[in-house]
Amino acid sequence: MTENSAFQIFLLFQKWLLAVPDTELADRKSADLCEDDHLDIFDLCLMRKALLEKEKDLTA
Repeated sequence: MTENSAFQIFLLFQKWLLAVPDTELADRKSADLCEDDHLDIFDLCLMRKALLEKEKDLTA
């Protein structure tokens, strides 16, 4: 997965959590980072952390 596609998934998931109209998650499993079968803010936080760690590795 490229960094750009991971960021797009992050933005889509954020919109979905905010209940933005016409926002659909095609693959809900890819957003369930807590692996608890519930999509929530905790998954979004883990996704954000992973994206920031990737960016840090790329700039180091």
